[in-house]
Amino acid sequence: MPKPRATIIAARGCPHRCLFCSMGRKVYRQRSPKDVVDEMEFYKNKFGVKSIQIYDDEFIGMSPQQNEWIKEICDEMIKKNLRLPWLVQGRCSQFVDLETLKKMKTAGCIWIWWGVESGSQKVLDIIHKDIKIENVYRAFALAKEAGIQSLMFIMVGFPGETPADIKMSAELIRKVKPDLTRVHVTTPFPGSQLRKYLEDNNLLEQKLEKLEDYYTLDTDRHTHFHTKELTAAEIEKYYKFVVFTFGACDFWYFVKFGLKSLTTVDGWKKLSKRTRIVTEYFSNWLKIIN
Repeated sequence: MPKPRATIIAARGCPHRCLFCSMGRKVYRQRSPKDVVDEMEFYKNKFGVKSIQIYDDEFIGMSPQQNEWIKEICDEMIKKNLRLPWLVQGRCSQFVDLETLKKMKTAGCIWIWWGVESGSQKVLDIIHKDIKIENVYRAFALAKEAGIQSLMFIMVGFPGETPADIKMSAELIRKVKPDLTRVHVTTPFPGSQLRKYLEDNNLLEQKLEKLEDYYTLDTDRHTHFHTKELTAAEIEKYYKFVVFTFGACDFWYFVKFGLKSLTTVDGWKKLSKRTRIVTEYFSNWLKIIN
């Protein structure tokens, strides 16, 4: 996404019930398409923004009615000839359709970030994601056909998730081949059903007792709980396995970063630490694939 870019909200609320969400189910309400596009135009003219991120919880994939609203936004952008690339977040549901995606592409949409979370239907049902694996394949295929790039979000460490389920997530990534993959450790944010479940079952590793503790809710560097299936250390190990195989910091990222480190003074100073990190990732990866 070219910079400078602006972030806007076109609609608020999400009627869905994902276990890990701290927002809770909220009434979904939309702004008028003209109001949304007028704001985009304002940022372009006033601040010279070169791209827009629409940060709705679910911009696409919730209903046929939502698709009609999306197409009205796109028509307004086309009418104003904005020529701004934009990205959205989406839901892999049966409501994603090619006509809407093609209209989004014509209006300048270049990315959809899809909240997939798991490649196991069992896990998706446990976390109340209310999507089907077949619709994940379908949504990514339709976006590709429309010429829109797709990012897949995956999480590791859900209650009820086993090593076999995590490998299903890895297999889903391998088969779908998203343009980008972002992998996160499942994080029990206050206010989520997940956190209440972990508290009720005495599965939390850490209590949030002071302000600094909240900074550890970072979705990638800290594991805050264990499950009946996996220890905290095992959740972290399998998270690193998926990251090292498919994530933004995959095997080739480490190779390129390692080679680049050899060309800087700072890289040589931290070489021992970085070598240890890569060795740990690679060791975990070998243990899991064998």
